[in-house]
Amino acid sequence: ESANNAFPQWVQVDLGAATGVKRIVLNLPPATAWATRTQTISVQGGTDAGTSTQLLAPAGYTFNPATGNTATLTLPATVT
Repeated sequence: ESANNAFPQWVQVDLGAATGVKRIVLNLPPATAWATRTQTISVQGGTDAGTSTQLLAPAGYTFNPATGNTATLTLPATVT
């Protein structure tokens, strides 16, 4: 979350080696910290930091404390 409400924000994850990925599960902090919210998320990926491609187009994902504040992003196919 942006500390100063500057958007968009992004996260980079290095898996350490080429790894097949089919889904990404995102968890927000405990239910007491957040109300139900919808976030627009897209996914890019690649095998090095300098090159990436769009793996999942921007879409709204709902994080709901009643269901664990979790969203699962399923890619169209397993990517490396």
